[in-house]
Amino acid sequence: MVYQKVIQFDQENQFQDGLANEIKQLTWLHYENPDKGEVRQVLEDYHLPVHFGEYVYDQFETSWIEYYRNDAGDLFTYIIIQYPYGHEVISENTYHTAPLVIVMGKDLVMTFMNHTNMPFMLDIQRLNFPSDFPMTSAYAFVMYMFYEVAQAHIDAVTIMHGLIKQAEEEARHSTKNNVSYALINVNKGLVYLSTAVHNNAKTLSRINQYFNQLENDTRYQERVLNRVQIEMNQAVTMIDNDMAVINKLNDMLSNVISNNLNDVMKRLTVITIIMTVPTITAGLWGMNVALPLEDNVHGFSIILVGSIILSVIIYFIIDRINLFK
Repeated sequence: MVYQKVIQFDQENQFQDGLANEIKQLTWLHYENPDKGEVRQVLEDYHLPVHFGEYVYDQFETSWIEYYRNDAGDLFTYIIIQYPYGHEVISENTYHTAPLVIVMGKDLVMTFMNHTNMPFMLDIQRLNFPSDFPMTSAYAFVMYMFYEVAQAHIDAVTIMHGLIKQAEEEARHSTKNNVSYALINVNKGLVYLSTAVHNNAKTLSRINQYFNQLENDTRYQERVLNRVQIEMNQAVTMIDNDMAVINKLNDMLSNVISNNLNDVMKRLTVITIIMTVPTITAGLWGMNVALPLEDNVHGFSIILVGSIILSVIIYFIIDRINLFK
């Protein structure tokens, strides 16, 4: 699926960067779940190396940045950032990451990804720019993509945080391994998210260093970068915090389950002790020898009531010494 849009630049912004001074608009070509022939063709049309498009098919491709000049001398920036996709796409209740391939020129941005209708990409297509985030260059538009991907990581880790809280509540009363299995998926998802967001942060730093070297006036880049870095740092902090929490939770889970099992065994032991009284009584009065009350019409009832009374007394003795606690 191909999405094409022409984005008009804001020419009045005082912080407009020098690269966009003569550019009035940007053409954005976005390819979702493209076939290899389609990717090869569009890159050849712009005289760009076709091998770069192959990275979109590598699920485990990490985030990085590279620069290239084509035969016409036009400068293009290759960027790969990792975005999260979750349990609405995969069977496990967790998150994985995939590469978003970006090719940026002065008046052109091409993007390639293997998933369709991802929420963060739908936001980009609606051009819901944050306030005080004027769109004046291809650089600004790519920074907006970084912003939305960082937001996607924040949304993902928020869901994972909820799953951690749910597992924590279940662990308080569970004696089964289902909580452990849930935490395995959560931990796996956090590892993917943590690796991706840290790699994205490094790539963000490198692309900004490049533009700082290219431009004499970097006020606009710094302004846009600051907005993106706030979201990126929030995503990093949230993921790191949840990673620390889940590591502690994994350490405590086995102790909690063991303690819960001990409580169950303790209660079963108390029940066994209480039931021993009528069992012993029935055993004694079941012997084939002369026994008290054997000629009494109410003998069975007396023995039964006596056993119940003894059991109740033993129960209160055990409860008194807190064996139930």
